[in-house]
Amino acid sequence: MDERELYRTRKRKARLAGACFLVVAFAAWPEMLRASLFAMGDAAATGRNILGSEALLRWSVAGDIVTELAFLCTALFLYSLLEEVGRGLARAMLALVAIAVGMTVFNTGAELAALGAFLAGEQAQGMLLLRLYQALAIPIGLLFGLWMLPFGYLVFKSGFMPKALGMLLMTLGSSGYMADALLRILVPGAAGEILLVSVVAEVAAILWLLVFGVKRPRGERPGYGHRAASSS
Repeated sequence: MDERELYRTRKRKARLAGACFLVVAFAAWPEMLRASLFAMGDAAATGRNILGSEALLRWSVAGDIVTELAFLCTALFLYSLLEEVGRGLARAMLALVAIAVGMTVFNTGAELAALGAFLAGEQAQGMLLLRLYQALAIPIGLLFGLWMLPFGYLVFKSGFMPKALGMLLMTLGSSGYMADALLRILVPGAAGEILLVSVVAEVAAILWLLVFGVKRPRGERPGYGHRAASSS
């Protein structure tokens, strides 16, 4: 495969990864949609809210599943793009995402079970299941942070993506999710604003993958041919 064909292949994989990553960026919306339904200190109010907005809860759970499948597709395309840089780290990245996706999809069952409990009038059991859902979200958050470490390092070492983007993913991208998870363990009820630092890295990765994909081969970069002709 010549350099131009390799560039086109890499760019196609990067764009596909970016498109899937863009879908993942909307993963917060299902959580935001149902957040108003949960009054965690009041089982009766939570039950009334859920029973009054059953369709909203069901659609938000479906949204979780769709975004998680998009997350898995993102990792698969990134693996195909970055395995040439380091197959072992690319496999680790893919494995971390697969575990996180599996746990998240499994965790949606707790929400559906909670809905079933509230529909049956078992408010205490419904609240217990919602608390289980929230507790399981903590280790999942750690995995969301961990996967960005091999991803960022592979980007940094690739040579066809910006080193600065790799550093951003390894630092801000990873630390925001992990710090948020640890705070939720050590300081229950802690605000989640720290996740914004991870969002910065994620948005940067999405924009690069969608807009640029990968760097052009050196001979095709703007102005290169003119400089080469001048120097000769």
